[in-house]
Amino acid sequence: MPLSQPMPDGFAAKIAALNNFEPATAGFSPFIIAGEPLGWLGSETADLLQAQGFIQPHDAGYALVPGFDTDAARRSEGLRLAAEAMQADGRMGGFRDEPYRVCAGWDQPDIAVLDRRAIPHFGIRSFGIHLNGVVETATGLEMWIARRALDREVEPGKRDNMVAGGQPADLSLMDNLIKEAAEEAAVPEALARQAKQGGIITYQQVEPVERLKHDTIFTYDLFLSEDFVPENTDGEVGQFERLPIAEVAAIVRDTDEFKPNCNLVIIEFLARHGLLEVVA
Repeated sequence: MPLSQPMPDGFAAKIAALNNFEPATAGFSPFIIAGEPLGWLGSETADLLQAQGFIQPHDAGYALVPGFDTDAARRSEGLRLAAEAMQADGRMGGFRDEPYRVCAGWDQPDIAVLDRRAIPHFGIRSFGIHLNGVVETATGLEMWIARRALDREVEPGKRDNMVAGGQPADLSLMDNLIKEAAEEAAVPEALARQAKQGGIITYQQVEPVERLKHDTIFTYDLFLSEDFVPENTDGEVGQFERLPIAEVAAIVRDTDEFKPNCNLVIIEFLARHGLLEVVA
């Protein structure tokens, strides 16, 4: 997320909070799959998986054992079984039945697929889309902000972007945006297709139980009419509110009200539109 404008301290702190991964000090080792370093394993996770025969030492890290590292189907099977071993050990919750790609980058071929729940436990890169719902008014830009439902497993009650979702293995970015926009904000397909891609955000955040979120977010902007009101249809959002962009920026800069990765999405929006100093 290259920036040409000065970064106010409050924004810089939000970026730093999601980029706290230092392999040497965090106790992680590279995880080699199909000959490529595609993930990171914490020391206790590596010990468990090596003891159960899923991985073996490889240079300065670990690799999937050759019996599972033959083709995409076998890699997917080996990773699933390794994830089930982590579940049996109490290190991971139940699968979410959402297959994610295992690959070196968005434009690289799939090496395997793995359930969304397991991705950060292997330190494997994941992808997602976030949509800024923006309204141009006579007094300036305003942005639709979601409030996550209180029963959400992740960050209940936190503020969120109008639409956001992880990227399934079997959908294009636009198809996923259309699906998520319909479910989360009742945006018609024809309107969702008017969204313009903004930027690409990547971060690496260490979480408890040796989880590493190595996430890439594709951001989109959708400029909406003043009479459009989003309506949630899947139960993930408790409410929506439309706020002046200066107020949104102040909330990001000065509080912890937003789901952490949404802070980065809004900061990236502000940077692209020359608005980093809108609350300074």
